[in-house]
Amino acid sequence: MAPKKDLVIGAVAGYEWADVEVWARSLVASGFAGVGVVVVYDRGRRGDVVVQKLKALGLYAVRMSLRGSVYNTRFDDIAQVLRTFARSLRFAIVTDVRDVYFQTDPVLWLENHLERSFLAVGEGVRYCDEAWNRNNLQRSFPAHAERLWPKVVRNVGVLAGQAGAVADLCLAVSLIAESAGGPVADQSAYNLLLDMEPYRSAVQLVASEDGFACQGATLGDPRLLRTLRPFLVEPEPVLTAEGVRTSAGKLYPIVHQYDRVPEWNRMLRGRLRWAPAVDAGDMVGSTPDSALRQREPSGSGLARILGDADGASILHVAQSIGVPRASSSIQLYSPAPDDSSLGEESKVRE
Repeated sequence: MAPKKDLVIGAVAGYEWADVEVWARSLVASGFAGVGVVVVYDRGRRGDVVVQKLKALGLYAVRMSLRGSVYNTRFDDIAQVLRTFARSLRFAIVTDVRDVYFQTDPVLWLENHLERSFLAVGEGVRYCDEAWNRNNLQRSFPAHAERLWPKVVRNVGVLAGQAGAVADLCLAVSLIAESAGGPVADQSAYNLLLDMEPYRSAVQLVASEDGFACQGATLGDPRLLRTLRPFLVEPEPVLTAEGVRTSAGKLYPIVHQYDRVPEWNRMLRGRLRWAPAVDAGDMVGSTPDSALRQREPSGSGLARILGDADGASILHVAQSIGVPRASSSIQLYSPAPDDSSLGEESKVRE
């Protein structure tokens, strides 16, 4: 039996390649040896460019049609991708894209420290002490808001754990977020879910100081820290010559919201080797990306990498997990080796 693979996945809507590039390049540079996937909602040139550039870096795009708010519905689509390939996966790491930077391979932390089926990362502050989360919770779930006032906020922008558990967690987050009726209810839904059984007993609550992921908004943004510092429940991260570390010196594999802290933003972006700007229709050629493309075997798509030799069973697997449609909602971008265009995807979700 082939060894199971690890997967990092995010979703983008309304983003240019410049908004995705740091996530993609830092993931490749981190040493992560698994499969990197982005659900791409945009059609037309914007989405096409993102797909092409991801492929040039040896990463994969799953193209879907956006229904409603990306904040709430992305978790449904990510869950379906994970469930489609569940038998081939070990760990799954679900992140935001625009403001996430990978300093090292996050799988190594999971191998050494994951004790339960999935983890939830804290923001270092309680609901009652932070205005954005408090207000979002009150708008999203007013009848249940008070139960979370004394709890540490868990950031939905970085989820990780065993792939099957993460898939079902993402589905639950989407369902609860959609029930709120507002466009941005994902984080509130996530925190409410984590305070309910059986999730409350199943989750591994991880502090920033544990060193898996850093939340730059509450723990690093100098503007917010002026008011939040007295309320922080753990030490602030520090910037060193090697990157962002915990106060005890552990180098974070994942830095979320790095762009909220000017010093972090400059330092981390400076560590990446930027390729010259190219026309959207061009491949990257002799830039550093030409070497990175070798991570992907010639002509292979996401289905082949994850154990589905020709992609033919995607429909069967999707139907077997209850996709309520005549065709699969999982749209894999996997053109033939000699196909220079993006071509037409098979039927997309209505």
